[in-house]
Amino acid sequence: HTTGRIVDFEIQEGKGDLKSHIVELKREWEEALEETPIMVFDREGYGGDFFNILIENQIPFVTWEKHIDSKILKKIDDKKYTEKFELNGKKYSVFEGEKEFIVEEGQEKKSIKLRRIYIWNQSNNRRTCCVA
Repeated sequence: HTTGRIVDFEIQEGKGDLKSHIVELKREWEEALEETPIMVFDREGYGGDFFNILIENQIPFVTWEKHIDSKILKKIDDKKYTEKFELNGKKYSVFEGEKEFIVEEGQEKKSIKLRRIYIWNQSNNRRTCCVA
């Protein structure tokens, strides 16, 4: 008897249309699974318009935030990083915020808000963010 989450890696390396492929993967997997899998992709898929498509298609996702300013991250008060965990022998602290995108739908503009997860790798003192 096997337990755990299914992991399906699909490496494109610039060969295809990542964005439409992610939407298609959701369609393929939703027939076989009770829950929609979380789509994890690199910065190549980053952008408000694509995030809006994912939200409209009810596709959960996470990706690294693009063009994050490390100087701004370093200025964040250490006390904000309230959740702590250890992974692969490294200590991390995190906290959540929001990231807003303005997207166009036809002639209209609308605001979408994503979860922004601030990550502090305390083992090497580096900080970054992802959005989900």
